[in-house]
Parts: sequence; structure tokens; C-alpha cells
Amino acid sequence: MYIQPIDYKFPRTKIELVLRLQSTSYYYTMNECTETKLSNFGKKHFTFINQFFGDVQIREIITEIFPNKKYRLEVESADETFEYSKHHYLYEIKYDRNGNELVGKGKRVCSVAGRYQNIYVDKNDTLCQSYTLLRYLGYNFNLKMSRKDIQLRMCQMYKDIIENERFIDIIKREILPLPENRNRWIDYTKGNEPFITMKQLRESDNKYEYFFRNVNDVLSKWESYGYFYFIGEGTAM
Repeated sequence: MYIQPIDYKFPRTKIELVLRLQSTSYYYTMNECTETKLSNFGKKHFTFINQFFGDVQIREIITEIFPNKKYRLEVESADETFEYSKHHYLYEIKYDRNGNELVGKGKRVCSVAGRYQNIYVDKNDTLCQSYTLLRYLGYNFNLKMSRKDIQLRMCQMYKDIIENERFIDIIKREILPLPENRNRWIDYTKGNEPFITMKQLRESDNKYEYFFRNVNDVLSKWESYGYFYFIGEGTAM
């Protein structure tokens, strides 16, 4: 796409000044976003967000810390639409007058059926685990919002999760140090190291900040330009 060079003549009106500032901001955002950056972002996002926060055990920890009587997080085997992987959805629980669950009477809440997720339009949108967590945790979003704004809300949600002290403690004590988890999550960003490195930054460091540092890095890139990856063809434009 050709971007009109910015005219740096002094603006004559307030409206012209606002448009000038908007144009400048857009120019620098697009200049920051390249196809290579988006491709690398997609791999890192799948590694540290989709894969990790889509893990059933991690989601059970989230529901333990943030209980919700209205919704239950569910997962099912997907068809060719999602390359026969997993698809996350919510189950809206129904209760009788005494507060007992009416088994089988609840409602399925799905990001595809709700028209938030359509990989035939947004080909890289594999964010079903994020849509479900967003609604489960009570973050407001709707179809009137832009694709970018919904994703920015997801970023804030993940920041809130990884800043929760109970979540940090459980992940550092019960998940990351376990030997059986060394080969649990694939690192799609590296060809010679097939699994996420659950290592300490220093021998004396038992906080496993390596993992959380990578999650924060993904969220920072997601907010800055990564949202383009999940919109349309997943390119800078």
C-alpha cells in the first residue's frame, strides 16, 4: 500500500491538526509492522498464549482462582475448520429454583456461532480459548467493537491473569518446575528446541521469570501490531 507522505506545513485548523496527528500515528504503526514481524509474532503467540492458556490444566487453575457459577469452560475435538485440533467454548449453566444445576439444560456459547470468529474471513483467528476466557472472566465485548479493540481487551485480560498472585504462585510451584512438563508445550519459535524452555534465568533464581517474560513480550507485541495477524489475511494491510 502507498502511504501519502506527511505534509509538515503548519495546520490551519484544529480539525486539520487532529487529522495530521492521526495520520502520523498510523504511519508509524504501519512502519513498525512488517510481514516478518507478524509471522514471528504468530509463532510466539501460538506458543505462549494459544497453547498454554488453551491447556486444560491451566484453564482449571484459572477457574479455581476465578470461580464462575454461570459458565463452565469446555473443549471439544474440532473438524477440518480448525485443522482437527481443539475448539474451546462455554457452557452456560441453568439452575432450578433451589440452585441445583439442571444437567443437560444449559446452553452452548461459542465464538463461531456468535459470529466473533470466522477463519474464512480472518484466516489466523484461532482465538477461541481467548474469546471463552474473556466472557468467562466478565470482560465486556460485543459485535459492534472492532476486531482490534476486542483483541486489546484480550491483552488486558491476560495481563490481569498473569499478575494475579495466586496464579503466579501456582504456576511457579506446581506447573513449571515439574519434570513431566518439560516436554508438554511445543516451542514453535525455535527449530532446534522443540519444547518451551522451563529454565531459570540464573541458578539462584527459582522464580521462572523466563516464561512470564515471554508472555509479557507477546502481549506487548500483540497490542502494538500483532492484532493485524488475526484480521483478514493476517498481513500488515
